[in-house]
Amino acid sequence: MGWLTLAAAADQITVIVTESLLFAPFREAVRKRSQYAGELVSCFLCFGTWVGLAIALVGRGPLGLRRRRARGPLASFIAWGLDGFAIAFTARLLNEVTGKIQREVRVLDETAEHLERADAQPPPEFAQWTR
Repeated sequence: MGWLTLAAAADQITVIVTESLLFAPFREAVRKRSQYAGELVSCFLCFGTWVGLAIALVGRGPLGLRRRRARGPLASFIAWGLDGFAIAFTARLLNEVTGKIQREVRVLDETAEHLERADAQPPPEFAQWTR
C-alpha cells in the first residue's frame, strides 16, 4: 500500500474513534476508567499518532525507510518511528484539508439559504434605497 493510502486509513480510523457517535459509548467508558486514557481516545492528535505508529508497524515501512537493510534493532526502531510519525502527520494534514472543505461547503450552504430567504422578503433597510 502507498504512503498516502495508509495516511488516509489512519485519518479515517482516528476520526471514527475520536469523533463518531458509534464510538461515543466506548470513549465515555474509557474516560470513566481513566481520565488519561479517556483523553487519549478523544484527542485526534494523541490517538492519531498511535494509529500512525500501529499502521507503520503493520504496513512494514511505507516510506521505504525500513526497506534498506537495517543495521540493528535501534535503526529498525527509529525507521519504524519515522514511518509512524510521517503517517500520523499526513493523516492530520488530510483531516485539516477535509475539515476546511467541509467548513467552506457549510458556509456556502448557509449563504445560499440566506440569499434565498432574502429574495422572498427584502430587509426593511433595502426598501429605503429603492424609493
